Amino acid sequence: MSEERMGLLEEMDAFWYRRLRPVLPSGVLRAMGRFGYGIAKDMVKLSLMGFQEFPDSSRGYVLEKVLSIIRRARIEKEVLRELMRFMSDEEVEEMRREARLEQGLLT
Repeated sequence: MSEERMGLLEEMDAFWYRRLRPVLPSGVLRAMGRFGYGIAKDMVKLSLMGFQEFPDSSRGYVLEKVLSIIRRARIEKEVLRELMRFMSDEEVEEMRREARLEQGLLT
């Protein structure tokens, strides 16, 4: 990556440490901000590398970050309800079945 592009990532880090981090209280809000910042920085880095979307190899990492934010905010049920609004009954039931299989509740 060129020095100019690396400079952009360094500017992002400086913005986080000098501007955002100090105004966020320690704890949940700062942790959520850090996760969100990490995702934004990764998006910029991938964009600078020529990607237009997250590569398959990064999807697990992004999912982990998003889930961490949802869990720390304690909004799991609200998020699930919102997602289910856009799903058919069949899709919801299929997701339940898949979750039970993964948990070992169905064989």
